[in-house]
Amino acid sequence: MLVKEHLFYFIKSLTTAEKRYFKLFIGKKKEVRDYLLLFDTLDKLDSYDEAFLIQKFKDKKFIKWLPTARDYLYKLLLKSMRAYRVNGPVSDKVSNLIINANIFAEKKLYTQALKQLKKAKKLATESHHELRLIEINKLIRSIKNRAAMLLFEEASDMERSYKADINLLEQQIELREYQYLYDRIFLLSKRRLNQLKENEQSELSEIMNHTLVKDGSKKKAFYSVLIYYSVWALYYSIQNKATERLECLSQMIQHFEDNHTYQSHTTSYLPILGNYLTACFNSERYQSFPSILQKIKQMPFNNFEQQYIYFNNILYLEFLYYINTGQLEEGLKMVPVLEKGLNKYERDLHENKRLAISYNVALLYMFVSDFKSMLQWINKIVLNARTKVRRDIQNFALIFQIIGNMETEQGNVVFLHNLCASNRRQLSRKKQLGNYEKCIFSYLRKIAETINKQDLKNLCKQLKAELATIKKNSQKDLMGYYEIGFWLNYKIDNIPIRKQLLKAIEKDRTSS
Repeated sequence: MLVKEHLFYFIKSLTTAEKRYFKLFIGKKKEVRDYLLLFDTLDKLDSYDEAFLIQKFKDKKFIKWLPTARDYLYKLLLKSMRAYRVNGPVSDKVSNLIINANIFAEKKLYTQALKQLKKAKKLATESHHELRLIEINKLIRSIKNRAAMLLFEEASDMERSYKADINLLEQQIELREYQYLYDRIFLLSKRRLNQLKENEQSELSEIMNHTLVKDGSKKKAFYSVLIYYSVWALYYSIQNKATERLECLSQMIQHFEDNHTYQSHTTSYLPILGNYLTACFNSERYQSFPSILQKIKQMPFNNFEQQYIYFNNILYLEFLYYINTGQLEEGLKMVPVLEKGLNKYERDLHENKRLAISYNVALLYMFVSDFKSMLQWINKIVLNARTKVRRDIQNFALIFQIIGNMETEQGNVVFLHNLCASNRRQLSRKKQLGNYEKCIFSYLRKIAETINKQDLKNLCKQLKAELATIKKNSQKDLMGYYEIGFWLNYKIDNIPIRKQLLKAIEKDRTSS
């Protein structure tokens, strides 16, 4: 991100309420009118365009010193956001109370300073901000010392204060140890147990035999409990033990709710709920989805970060849940929300998530036989291929692009022939053209050139049989195998793809 883009992305990250507050904060005075105009213009842009700004504001004086104007607006925004957060998150409230206490102390208004710190201490205790508690206790002692109040303290009070600080420091040491153990097992969790090297297996054994991991009763701090369960959840993930992993994640959720502080910890709580839903999804235990989704939708998302976590960790899972349980209409309702999120979080969203969302939206439209919309989403992948991640999606999008065009460009033989040849060359250049892909391309070209309906059906039957043979002899999952099978059945027997999907889902449900 370029320095000149910092202001643009700052504005784009503001919530509607924050934008409204900023405008009220700076007012409508003549000296800030141009900055408000610059703010509104940047807010409406999809990407930072300095040439556009120079042209739009060519008659304004401030455009001659655009870097200075950007810097001033940037600082003005920060100032307004600090004011906005006075009644914001607990951590900000604690910070403001500490600032108030320092102001009163500098004025030698020690009683009022201690009153502010008492409120700060209560909030920090309730929200498990142990480091802030240490800071607050230190400031309380400093002010009492300056006010000569320590002379009147009972020895028992001093001892209690000392022990409280020692306990807080011990909790921080314990928390840091848990974080270190978590970081180590997190790196190992990218592989399954049978993929770990001998030294990695030794490290895993060392982590799980650590006193803090073996004996969970010793944990003290709120976040230590969460990390303790996180370590075990990752361990069970490596072991491929879905039930045990779900139990650990369930304990983390329960820990939040038992402490009645989770609403003020939305940024930490949401990813845990997302991990729980991911574990449910991966093990096809969909029965927990409705209650967890309902819980999430009752939570407040007060800032850009929380809104992003919701989109990145939860919304996509909800979309996949609707598809995998056959609730296709619910999935279709979510498409505009997903599209809006892809645009809003383009800068922050990892490319593999963008590709996965586009691919699965395309499949949803295929399932409901809306091949025109399917093609629009496939083209988002094919025409914007600029990354090495999720090669499987990028490669197979080239095949689905042909299928989509076969349904929307029926009879356009020359175009379809050229598209088959072009997409096949692309995969060949990438050295991604295996027997599976060669077979599909070979038949798609023939199908595209066939006008006779019976000949077309015969070709589809032959492709279906050959793909079944390749699948039988394959040691790995074949991308798009079932979706292509649905499409071939649609061409052979005119069975709607939606009907085939729902039948397959019901079959899986009854057999499990």
